[in-house]
Amino acid sequence: MIAIHTQTRNSPPMQSKTRKTTKTKPAKSSKTPKADLLATQPHMKPDEFKETLKSLGMEYQDATERLGISIRTVWGYACGDMVISAPVAKLLRLWLQIKQSPKSVKWPAVSQ
Repeated sequence: MIAIHTQTRNSPPMQSKTRKTTKTKPAKSSKTPKADLLATQPHMKPDEFKETLKSLGMEYQDATERLGISIRTVWGYACGDMVISAPVAKLLRLWLQIKQSPKSVKWPAVSQ
């Protein structure tokens, strides 16, 4: 119970009213367990980032090309100076789950 103290013009000072609150349960998700893993753990820690790159056989330079981020960002993620973005974390975890190296994916040529 939460006690709420209110005072009006005609009431004695510090009159207390008590009101009950109820908590609602979150709705159940219809996602698969793998999708739940990706949804519940959007961010990763620097150690997990480095281990994931190692498991995928990626060097930092490979990560810059495959993830579309700068080398400075990769170093920031690895050192813990920057928070690893949710899209990067999800993509790396997805690559681990499907057990496919990003190096084996044929990337379209980018024209400028």
